[in-house]
Amino acid sequence: LPPQLGGCTYEKGGEPYEKVINGEKTLDGTRGSWDLPLQPHSGGVEPDWDWCGDESAAKREAVERLSFNYKNIAAFAARGAGKKGFPPYSAALSDPNATPNDSVKGSVDACLRAISLAMINDNDDDNESNNADELMKEIAAMIKKDGGSGLVDDVVASL
Repeated sequence: LPPQLGGCTYEKGGEPYEKVINGEKTLDGTRGSWDLPLQPHSGGVEPDWDWCGDESAAKREAVERLSFNYKNIAAFAARGAGKKGFPPYSAALSDPNATPNDSVKGSVDACLRAISLAMINDNDDDNESNNADELMKEIAAMIKKDGGSGLVDDVVASL
């Protein structure tokens, strides 16, 4: 993210690292740094999260947090398709004065629920993974059918 407090400048020689962090290129320039499979430690730029321990526990915790606070999370995400606040901020998605697009909250919530299902299933069982994939496809089809491409674009902007 660009600096939010102003008056900051880029450090000389930092451009290759910025490109890695932004997903543009690996340090060796062979591919995008966010292309799967990811390189361990972003090719040496950032430490991975190995210290966290159990990946499944982290997924369960993320789903629990989404489930507990789903209304606020969907509303926060819906700011991606909402109106900019005043005064404007240089990082639009961190704008504390932005207002959410209320028409996408339900669709965003449904998508987050399908994502949560996929995370809980942990992709160990192909059948369960396919269920989450099918659910997401059904949700996408309903969003397109009921709201058209404008609603689809707004939901995507919110996710």
